[in-house]
Amino acid sequence: MSADQLNVNEDQALSIRAEVTQKAIQEKLSLSQIKSLVKDTLKQYRNSEISINNKVIEKTVNMIRAINSREIQRSQLVEIRQALLEKL
Repeated sequence: MSADQLNVNEDQALSIRAEVTQKAIQEKLSLSQIKSLVKDTLKQYRNSEISINNKVIEKTVNMIRAINSREIQRSQLVEIRQALLEKL
């Protein structure tokens, strides 16, 4: 289960994989039960609007961090700041 498949970041995907693995071990699931658990987990996260929204937010934050402040006009930075403040 990759981060892309789950629509989450890599840290969240690692946590989800650990939970699924722990559940499989604790409940001594058969291979078919593990496959079903993985399928259900993927379905749960693929269909989650929150996960999709988190991915969009993460990409946006990364894009903002990638902006070279020396190559952007101050008025543009102020505009970005204002748009973010409006969301708070």
